Amino acid sequence: MLIFDKPIFIKFSTRELFPSNTLTIFFAKSFSFSGSKNTAQLPEMKIPSVLLLHDLVNEFYCKKFPLFRPLYFQYLKYSVRRSIKKPKSIITISKAIANELHELNLLKKKQKVYTVPLAVNRHINSVKKPKQIPLDNIKNILQPGAQLPHKSHLTGIKAFVELKKNYPDIYNKTRLILTGELNKDKQLRKVIKQNEMESNVIFLGRLSSEELEWVMQNTSIACFPTLYEGFGLGIVEAQLRNTPVIASDIPVLREVSGNCAVFFEPENEKDLAKKI
Repeated sequence: MLIFDKPIFIKFSTRELFPSNTLTIFFAKSFSFSGSKNTAQLPEMKIPSVLLLHDLVNEFYCKKFPLFRPLYFQYLKYSVRRSIKKPKSIITISKAIANELHELNLLKKKQKVYTVPLAVNRHINSVKKPKQIPLDNIKNILQPGAQLPHKSHLTGIKAFVELKKNYPDIYNKTRLILTGELNKDKQLRKVIKQNEMESNVIFLGRLSSEELEWVMQNTSIACFPTLYEGFGLGIVEAQLRNTPVIASDIPVLREVSGNCAVFFEPENEKDLAKKI
């Protein structure tokens, strides 16, 4: 068996892909479709092969955000659809993604699909408070994730606008913390500035493992307004720390949370504010 632990989207030579003539099974365990500018298709195989598929976010973007990097995601959609039909079996990280494969009719006849959920490693030896967070009695609401359209961070920020207008007592006692890559969406900061919420919304950017652990341990609510996920590992991390979870009501988040979360209508900031 060859377990190929490098991203398939990087172009490798035949010798690197097939180092010997005794290869019996090819397992591509790092096949990702949304993180590279040099995406290629899964190679044709004359032996049994297995593909680990994390998500079909390219399909989601082509439908929900057709104007967001359209050529890129259309190319990904084409590459992924061709690649999916090549292996003998596919492993998905959630039943929701397996269902998508069937609903979109992307599988070939007799192709098997298995679901293997992700897991988390909680062993963090030390914690470190991010310097941007003041020490006070304000309750933190964590909204993690890269600032991309499908994460729907704007919904969380608009929910804080609703809190300020309709639930001022709650608003004055809470703070929204966003982690992940620094904000590239000017609309987020525009909404914050227009509503004078600079002291109640903090962008932390990328954090170290120690800093993220401190934030997780000092969070009152973990909020996931995302519109699409392949799994939703942050929910599991929050539950391991007994942190209440509020999440978009989408199938994959119900699956991963075990329905042990408070759900709100996706993109409905008023419903989210009520749930907070």
